Amino acid sequence: MMPFEIACGSCGETLYWGMDLIPPREVLRAKRGICYNCGAKLSLDFVLEVIKCEAYKPPIRTMAVRNKATEVE
Repeated sequence: MMPFEIACGSCGETLYWGMDLIPPREVLRAKRGICYNCGAKLSLDFVLEVIKCEAYKPPIRTMAVRNKATEVE
């Protein structure tokens, strides 16, 4: 199974990311029809792109977690 991402066509901001494929109409409803990053009006006129990506690795956000990660390696 692979993750799905819906991004703003104007700025590239991720509007949805997840393992469940949800209808674009649901994303528009959740975002109230605008991109919160750039203010662009979102519509159902979109381009579908399929991109093969490497496995998702979440970013290490805190120094404590980063230090533990380097100790394990």
